[in-house]
Formats: sequence, C-alpha cells, structure tokens
Amino acid sequence: MSKSFNMTYFGDIRAIVADGSQIAFVTEHEEGLPTALFLIDAESNKLTSVSLPCGGMSLAKLGKQFWIRGSDGSLYSATAKDKSATKSKLKLPSAAKQIVAISDSQLACVCENQVLVVDSGKVSKTLELLVEEEPNPVTAIAANPDGQWLAVGCLSGSVSVFQRKEQDEFALSECENLHHGEVTSILFEPEELRFFSAGADQKLLLTHARGKLEPEDRGRANNHDQRVTSMVLAGVNRFITGSLDKSCKSWARGGATKPSTLSDGMVAVTDLAMATVHKRSMLVASQSDNSIRLFLIDEAGKFGQANDRYNDLYYRANDLFASNAASDRGAALHELANLDDLKAVRLISNRIGDDQDPKLRQTALDLLCKSSHPKYQDVLEQSLGNQNEPIRRKAFEHLAAAKTDSADRLKLCREVIKGAFADIGCEAVKVLQKSAAAKDESDAFRNRVREAIVMAINSNTVEIRRTVVMALESFYEKEVNSPN
Repeated sequence: MSKSFNMTYFGDIRAIVADGSQIAFVTEHEEGLPTALFLIDAESNKLTSVSLPCGGMSLAKLGKQFWIRGSDGSLYSATAKDKSATKSKLKLPSAAKQIVAISDSQLACVCENQVLVVDSGKVSKTLELLVEEEPNPVTAIAANPDGQWLAVGCLSGSVSVFQRKEQDEFALSECENLHHGEVTSILFEPEELRFFSAGADQKLLLTHARGKLEPEDRGRANNHDQRVTSMVLAGVNRFITGSLDKSCKSWARGGATKPSTLSDGMVAVTDLAMATVHKRSMLVASQSDNSIRLFLIDEAGKFGQANDRYNDLYYRANDLFASNAASDRGAALHELANLDDLKAVRLISNRIGDDQDPKLRQTALDLLCKSSHPKYQDVLEQSLGNQNEPIRRKAFEHLAAAKTDSADRLKLCREVIKGAFADIGCEAVKVLQKSAAAKDESDAFRNRVREAIVMAINSNTVEIRRTVVMALESFYEKEVNSPN
C-alpha cells in the first residue's frame, strides 16, 4: 500500500543516487541558500543530511564516499555520517559542470571542454573534447559498468566516446553528431558495449561504442512527447526512461517491442535511480514538484504498484496547516521561519489571516516581523488589511520602524492613510508628524511630509481628519512660539 511521508528537505532536486535502501539526493535553492546532501533510508523512512555551503547540482557515489558538484562550481565530498561536506582541494581549470562515477575509486568531472579523471581525490588524466566553433557545453556523461569506456554528450547533439588504452588511460575513440540538439541522457548496457542516448530531438538511440558511431533508432514511434531527463537499467533485460512529459517508460533492451508506460499521478520526472527496499526492486523517481516517488519493479523489469512517496518541507508545512492540532500548525510555522526564504515567508504570512487560533495568528505575525528576508516587508504589508486590529497595528508599527529609507516610510504612510482602517491611518499621520519635525531630514523632505499631512485632511474618515488637524495645530504652535 502506498504511503506518503513528509520530510524537511528543501530546494529543487537536481540529482539522485540510490544504493540499497539508501536514497541520496542534492538540491539547489532558487534564492541561492545553502542546501545539503540529503539521505532517506527507504526502509525506516528517516531523513538525514550533510550540510553544504551552497546548492548541489550533480551527485556521484564512490564506495562510501559521495561527491557533489556544488552550485559554486567546486567539488565537495562527504560520507553519510559527516555533519558537513568537505570542499575538494583539486585545482580545477574552470567550474565543474558534470560528474559521474567511473568506478568505486574514480570520478569523471567535466570542466568546459575537458573531462578530468579524478582518482583518490587527485586528477590522474585530462581528456580533451573536440572544440567546435560555437560553445558546446557537456550536457550528459556516462561510463560503462567496467569503467573502460566513457560517452560524453553535448549541447550540439554530438557524442564523444573515450576508451581506456595503454597504461590504463582514456583516449578519444570516436565523435559523431548523433542527435539534432542537446543530448539529455546517456546509459550504457550492462554487458554489450553499446549505449542508449536521448536528445532534445525526442529520439532514443542505441549505438555501438566501438568503432564508427552508427546509431539505431530504438524509440521509433514510441518516444516520449517531451525530453528524456534520465535513464536507468531495470532487471536483466529492461531499462527505464523518465521524461518531462510526466511519464516513465520501461523498454526491452533488445527487439522492437512497445514499452510499458507509467503515468498515473506523475508530474515531470527530473531524475531516476534504482533502489532495493525490503529485498524488492524499486524505481526511485524525483519529480518537478520536488517529491520522490517509489514504484515496485517486478522481476521482468516492468512497473508494479506505487509504493512510498516523500514530500519536501513546503508540502509538509501545508499538510500540518490542515491539522486540527494547534501544536502541528505551530511546528510548521517555526520550521518555515527557520528556513526564512520567500516561499516560507509567504506561507507564514498566509497564516496570519487564515489560522483559526488567535495565538497562532499572533505567532505567525511575530515570526514574520523577525524575518531577515529582504522582501519580508513587502509580504508583511499584506497584514495592513487584516480585519484584526491588533494584527494590523503591530504590522504597521513594525513596518514604520523597519523602513530605514525615509521616502519608503513616507510612501507607506500615504498608502495607509488612503486605506480602509482609521486606527492605523491615524498612526500613519503621527509618524508623518514626527518625520516633519526630524532635524536629520532635509528641508525639502520635511516639506514633502507636511504636504502629505495636509492632503490627508481630505480623508473620508473622521478620526484621520481629526488627527491631521491636531498635527497641523502642533506645527502652528511651534511656529508661533519660535524665537525667530
């Protein structure tokens, strides 16, 4: 029976690797916040993490060691037991773009038009890609099971094949344009020296790696409707493709049989891996909603029933907000406040108006006021229209004090005075009154503030007009009593 588990990971999932029941993945945050190497034990359904100083873009596992390409272009390594990843001391010629495991000790790392073979943390060989007239970045890379061959796909559709030769070093074997447009995924067969490749041309090809690269159209009329993002081997005689068209297909490695398709409840697939959970083979699919879904794969490599689903921190928060228990909703608020990104700030702001518990509404407001996000003030301004007077008054008081730019504070007060609530409208007039008397402001700005106060006499609200009159009277008294 399929179960759903809400986790605390966050960010857009960029790469996923499975080993036994352990599912490892890295994410990139859209605002550039540091993320982590996240690990889920699919048997205990527990999440752990190894912190990163940046986002994670690519992931490979060498034995017990994980290697991560950071969003800063550097390489990081970690084990599952580490608290934080360690930045590699490798001096890369340029920012890392792609990584893939060659063996339990070797890693292939792409930097511009070079593929670096990293052995035991050191570069043992640099492979040069053919340089074309236009920039042609690497978009896919794969190694065959025994680590003797590499296939490197590029934006132009070309695929370069490297073979180990004398002294255990790789050398360029062949390079051909196999696809029209970007190569999106490459997968070697387990025994035969052939590889599957998928491209932006929505073709699935099968090519012998040795000798001249002559592709066979493997997909034919059964291709995905959109680009293939990942491919994995499944069982002895099948492989699976995942696509942005919200489906996975299970293909027979040989012959021209039609693939079986998995699409029920799917969204766009971003990456695939194979795990073993309670001695059963599982397809692990990360998706564009940043969920991770597991599907049973039978002995023949075909799709079985949906198994577990893992959801991120935002999904978890929304799920807790639907709980009848105030403690659950409060926990969600604090988890979002700890993250403090724009999405979290907006979710917290929504609870100020939506939560049924007055204490939690106040808690949400307090947490929002403590935010350090650069756009939290814009979000907090929504609370100026809250029907609850203490909520909107505190929101205004905080904003009036937090806006360090005098022009921004003036704009805020003008908008509040035009609003529907007399209580904060009167407070806005008082703030302007103080600004008009501030000695650290220029004469020109103080005149602008006085003009705003005078304009407020046209308010439809009696209380605001009364406050304006009192402010103007105070100005008059000071001018009359002035020694000048």
